[in-house]
Amino acid sequence: MLTKKDIANNQIHFGRIKTKSKVPSIPIDNPKRKWILDLLAPETDGNHLIPILCDGKHDTHQSRINRVNKIKTWVNSGLKEIAKIQGIELNMHTYVFRHTFARKVLEKYGIWHLKEVLGHKSVTTTQAYATSLSSKQLEETDSVFE
Repeated sequence: MLTKKDIANNQIHFGRIKTKSKVPSIPIDNPKRKWILDLLAPETDGNHLIPILCDGKHDTHQSRINRVNKIKTWVNSGLKEIAKIQGIELNMHTYVFRHTFARKVLEKYGIWHLKEVLGHKSVTTTQAYATSLSSKQLEETDSVFE
């Protein structure tokens, strides 16, 4: 759902759709982040930053649901391929990556910072992210995040 209007002061500003809460802005002065946006730009409708939803193509509720599910499947297959290349024998998907990311932020910055990054209203929800995956699963994904 990110559009060009979400960029200001060389940062992407957005909120979580699920909770309607704001999350910390993402700086795009990093060459790798800029490279990703430039790579995706030709695939977008010229308004959205990431080619998931396109105006005039995904305008109905059902077409949006179908498109999001298609992208999730595509991303998860890419994550599984990365896991395979890295020698990780784990059913890798966005859920595992989100929880691993959460644990890394928790270890480095603490629970309150993680709560803000994930956009949770309650710190109890955030604590669940730190404990929901087994240690084995998290250890296996650590090498990808290094």
